[in-house]
Order: sequence, then C-alpha cells, then structure tokens
Amino acid sequence: MSEISVSQLGKAIERLEESLAAYRAEPEQLMYRDSVIKRFEFTFELAQSLLRKFVVAFSVNAKEREQLTFPTMIRTASQDGVLRNGYDVWIKFREARNRTSHAYNEDQAVAVLDMVPQFLEEVKFVYKRLGEELGDD
Repeated sequence: MSEISVSQLGKAIERLEESLAAYRAEPEQLMYRDSVIKRFEFTFELAQSLLRKFVVAFSVNAKEREQLTFPTMIRTASQDGVLRNGYDVWIKFREARNRTSHAYNEDQAVAVLDMVPQFLEEVKFVYKRLGEELGDD
C-alpha cells in the first residue's frame, strides 16, 4: 500500500452525504445547510490534497513538482484517469470553496448547495480511482 491513503477522504464523503441528507429532509433548518457547506469545503480540501500527493508521487518530474499549479495538477490527474471531469469542472468547485470560506452570502450558499450533488459524484469517482491506483480501496 502507498503512503498516500484515501481513507480520510472516504470518511469526509460520508459526512458530506449525511449533511446533505439531513438538509434535504429538513431544508428549513439552516444549521443543516451550513453543515453541508462546511463539509463541502473540507471534502474539497482533502480531495485536492490527495490529488496533489498522487500527481507529485506518480506523474510529474522533479522540476514540475516545485511549480505544480492547480490547473496543472487537475489536468495531470485527469490525464491519469483519476478524475471524471477536468479543469472546467474542478475550477468551479475551487471557486465555490473559496467564496464560501472567505465570506458568507446567502446567494453563494444556495449556489454551493446546488453544486454539491455534482461534487459528490466527482469526489466519489476520485475516491474510487485513487483507491484502485494506490491499493487502498
């Protein structure tokens, strides 16, 4: 097994799904909405961190490691088959995460909630593919 483990990402996905289910059952409960947003943020961060570790360990040379930008990381992970979608989708997730973590706005909260189901599909794919690639599923 690799030193890179996907287990924490799996747990984060479960927590995000729990929050989303609670919110869908009681959408008037703003606490559930806020929980979905917070769990989206940390699940995105974990996924991004794992993708970076994977790309650095298996896909780029030493020179590229020092200058690995988000776009390059996403494009490389996509080429390696660990992403369902590419940069155009992941940049939207990143922008949503940045908006929600730096300021609170009702419209932004609703926009993030609308994006979470698509994010869950994508991050579950990442979890599955990285688990297969790393022998950690």
